[in-house]
Amino acid sequence: GAAWWRCRPRLPMVVSAPEKQVGAVSWAHARERQVKRMDRFWFWWWPFGRVSEIPARELHALLHEGGPAPQLLDVRTVAEWEAGHIAGALNVPVLELGTRLAELELDPGRRIVAICRSAHRSIPAVRLLQRHGFARACQLQGGMLAWQAAALPVVGAPAATSDSCN
Repeated sequence: GAAWWRCRPRLPMVVSAPEKQVGAVSWAHARERQVKRMDRFWFWWWPFGRVSEIPARELHALLHEGGPAPQLLDVRTVAEWEAGHIAGALNVPVLELGTRLAELELDPGRRIVAICRSAHRSIPAVRLLQRHGFARACQLQGGMLAWQAAALPVVGAPAATSDSCN
């Protein structure tokens, strides 16, 4: 059969073809190598799919039970983080995470919880952490929206004001 070529601007090319030998390398092997190459550049950032999660109330309990607390990594923008975050969270926007991971000095033996607004940006953060040896990385289920919906404490949030127009 014929091979199908799919190409997108600025992305490496992917080849799909039936199994057959081309020299010493099979099409399957070449396709696998190409997909791995693309994974390094694009698929880690894809904000869909499944990663390990922890519910907001369970995370809150872990943070207050006295044992080794999970490491909190907030991957929202600085402005979002300043508007309100979980106490003890480090802030590294998701697009900077790959280049700043070493400076964070995270413990690969402890659980790391990636946090974003709605549990979309934290998916690629968890993938990236896992690729760098943080096997216990997970995301906050539902993100900060779920944390706030559960009325759990937030640091840095503006104080509630009473606007009275009397």
